[in-house]
Amino acid sequence: MSAPLRVEDMNVSFEGPLGATRAVRGVSFAMNRERLGIVGESGSGKSTLARALLRLGPGRVDCRAMTFDGIDLLDLSASAMRALRGRRIAMIPQDPAIALNPVMTVGRQIVEACRASERVAWRGAKEKAEALLERVGIRDPERIFRAYPHELSGGMAQRAMIAMMVIAGPDLLIADEPTSALDLSVRHRVLTMLDELVTERGMGLIFISHDLDLIASFCDRIIVMYGGRILETCAAGELDRATHPYTRGLLAARPRLEEPRRLLPALERDPAWLEDAP
Repeated sequence: MSAPLRVEDMNVSFEGPLGATRAVRGVSFAMNRERLGIVGESGSGKSTLARALLRLGPGRVDCRAMTFDGIDLLDLSASAMRALRGRRIAMIPQDPAIALNPVMTVGRQIVEACRASERVAWRGAKEKAEALLERVGIRDPERIFRAYPHELSGGMAQRAMIAMMVIAGPDLLIADEPTSALDLSVRHRVLTMLDELVTERGMGLIFISHDLDLIASFCDRIIVMYGGRILETCAAGELDRATHPYTRGLLAARPRLEEPRRLLPALERDPAWLEDAP
């Protein structure tokens, strides 16, 4: 199933004692059944953009157009938007410790996500949840199913959250740093599963990360953000040939085992990037 997303001139602002702060500025992009990577420094607006797509958070969202599979997301009622979240558009948050309900077992939360999207008995949802927990690299899915969030390590909580968000089979998955708490072997399993979901189900994936090498190897296309703006968009395989000075600065700041350096170059920012981004 196709899951096209189109955003035109999105702006997100937060009111404060000194006035409004613009966290996302004039962002426009479109995507289909692909793996779209979003990179940039902390504070560049990546997570704010992701939450705005689901109409989450306290910020004020002003947008010329925001549609998903022909649905006007700006025109949906609150109840219709709740019905769409999880079932058609899901988001893996950056911090699972905050997202998971501390007074419910992990398994119950995953089962609720499953039963909210399809008519299935508790036993069937439980089997599906445990199979997904095993698929994301949890060796004892039955024990984790019965555990509370505080009993899990950061990596296990991350994997449980991934299972919860993909169990409903969304058409679009927004993954905000989904592998940051995982070791290399588990990260490979999770990325393989996400790749299979894109390939087999035709799911769209927005992958947010600071890891330029991971984004370049896993995604199809990359958006580079700075100061709430999109500075550059390129094919993932052409990231090393990016032309914007900010992207070049990010690439130069990567540590390399084969190129030991005592000091990594610091980014030199141009104020014009905040005013006249292409």
